[in-house]
Amino acid sequence: MNYDGLDNLVHLKELKYLYMNHCPHIDDWCLSRLHVFQDSLVELSLAGCTQITERGLAALHHLRHLKHLDISHLDRVADKGLVCILLEEMLPHCEIIGMSTEDGLTSLTDESKLAKIRVQNVSDT
Repeated sequence: MNYDGLDNLVHLKELKYLYMNHCPHIDDWCLSRLHVFQDSLVELSLAGCTQITERGLAALHHLRHLKHLDISHLDRVADKGLVCILLEEMLPHCEIIGMSTEDGLTSLTDESKLAKIRVQNVSDT
């Protein structure tokens, strides 16, 4: 499946379930075309689609009836915790699988990173 291959699906106005797991050609442009399913799609799996970034995931905001979204193993998504927060805000009734709001945020507790943060006492200046 790829961007052009989605032409074969867009006429399916009642499509409820779409599984595109591990499709190497699914990318952000493909996700931008899914808006045609905004009234029908309830489950979407993008697990292992390695070309997807946070930009593509932002395009899913049109899918207002989505109840289940699998976005596990999306290696090109940076700041997974922040992306998860964004998705939860955009799709409040959707269960998001494969990312957590805590992803990436635990690195802030790493002592070596905290040691690099300098706190200046304002009263000392």
